[in-house]
Parts: sequence; C-alpha cells; structure tokens
Amino acid sequence: MKELRHIPVQKGKIYELSVVRLGTSGEGIARHEGFTVFVPFALPGEKVRAKITLVKKNYAAAELVEILEASPDRVAPKCPVYDRCGGCQLQHLSYEGELKEKRQQVRDALERIGHLQGLDVLPTLGAHTPWHYRNKMQFPVAAAGKGKVAIGCFAAATHEVIDVTDCAIQKEGNNAIVAVVRQWMKDFKIPAYDEDARTGIVRHIMGRVGVHTGEIMVCLVTACDMVPHMKDLVQRLRRDIPGLTSVVQNVNKRHTNVILGPKTKTVYGKGTIHDSIGPLTFHISAQSFFQVNSEQAQRLYETALDFADLKGG
Repeated sequence: MKELRHIPVQKGKIYELSVVRLGTSGEGIARHEGFTVFVPFALPGEKVRAKITLVKKNYAAAELVEILEASPDRVAPKCPVYDRCGGCQLQHLSYEGELKEKRQQVRDALERIGHLQGLDVLPTLGAHTPWHYRNKMQFPVAAAGKGKVAIGCFAAATHEVIDVTDCAIQKEGNNAIVAVVRQWMKDFKIPAYDEDARTGIVRHIMGRVGVHTGEIMVCLVTACDMVPHMKDLVQRLRRDIPGLTSVVQNVNKRHTNVILGPKTKTVYGKGTIHDSIGPLTFHISAQSFFQVNSEQAQRLYETALDFADLKGG
C-alpha cells in the first residue's frame, strides 16, 4: 500500500515562513518542513507570518499576515488599489529587483527544465520607465450600485471589477478615454452590462495608443447593436482626447469571457491607427495583435538583430 504523504500545515493556522523565490505569477514561494507554500505579496529573502487558506496534496496557499524581515527590494506600491486589482503582481518589488528576478527565472528555467548548466544569462534589459507603458487597454465595465459604474481590472481569480481612475501602467491617453466614457455613461444613464442577468449595454472599453504617431483609437464593446447617445460620446472624445483618430463599436452578444465579438463598425474616423517599430509602420485595428510595450518591443527586436549579426550572406 502506498504511504500517504504527511502534510505539515493546516488550513486556518498561521506559520512563520522563509520565502525562497518567486513563482511564475509573482507570488512568494516558501517551504515549511519541505512542503511548498505559495504566499502572494511576499518576496524572496523575506521572513513572514502567513495564514494557510488552501491545502492540497503537494502544496498550500496562504495570505500574508505580517512581514517579520523585509527584503531590501520591497517598496510601497504606487497604485492605491494594487492589493485588490488583478492587473499587476509586483508593484511591491522595486524595478531593479524585478529585473533581477526575471533574470533568475530565465536561469531557473534553463537549469531545472532544460537541464543546462553553466550558461551565462545576461542581465535583463529594463525599460527607461516602468510606468505608463501599455499602449493597449481592455477594461471591463460593471454596475457599482446607486447609478455608478466600475471600470478597471478584474480582481485576481474573480469577475469583480475593481474601479480604477488612473492606471499607473496605462498610457495617459487610455486613462483619459476611461474618464470620458465614465462621465458619458453617468450623464446619459447608459447601463453597464450585467453578465449574470445578461442585461445592459457597455461590456468593455478598449483604448489603443500609437506611441510613435500619437494616434488614438477608442473601441466600445457593447452587448447590442444600437447604443443611445453615441454621437454625444464621439463629440466628447473629439473634444477631450488629443490625437483621436478612430472610434469603433464592437458588438458582442455572446455569453462568453471573450472580450471582442465578431462585428466591428467604424463610428468616427478610420478603422485603424498607425504605429511604428523601427523602420516598419503598422496599421492596427481593434482586433490586431501588437506588442503592448512599444518601446521595449523595439529594443527587443534591435537586440535580436544585434545578436544575429547579419552580414547579408
């Protein structure tokens, strides 16, 4: 008979743990009597007190209760809703520390998965600034009671929308789009989509910013074809969003977690915006894939070309 493995932690109890490394989702990984415990918001090198919230055969999850010994790389998160929003995982880690951890994750993958030893993993090439870099925004919209709406990111592992008024990783143009649409919905009583009742109109707000061209696209994802006061929204966007090039409506009537539906129509301007990476210019639609960090994408491709050392032969 196979011997049952002893699990040294119990749900609901608090343990003192030493964090040894980061997991793939940014959570701290600790060991208790050789047993793996995942602790979100904990950092490598820290000693913490954590309360067990989930116990499985091979691992447990815990919530951080107290930091007994903090990492020198720990910083105060910039975002006021960081601990609730599922959009970022490492704002409590300095950017320099994040770059070191990313380098270590590559090294671990090569050694533990690839079984390759002695390889030189070069330092991670960081961005000039880790803030306001995302050229694409996809924010869900939900009713928040008393005529208010929540626009932001889902809380981790839920469909609860955490309201965000100024996302620290979005381009400023995308944050401006949210402010305009939020006020328009309030003024004209445009209802947010309720995915349980399958009622309402606005499901998501998408913004796209051409970093090198200044062009901006607004895509309103709706649960129906006809949206009241759409002309008023366009007027407000034209007034308040410098560089507005395109306003499109995407219709998604399906009961699904997929953001975009099959039908997109241009409401104002063109159906695409432009952006460039190096010498190449791209036409970007609402459905297009484009790297969300334009500056780092260009640096990535330039680095690959540099390493390739192409001579034309």
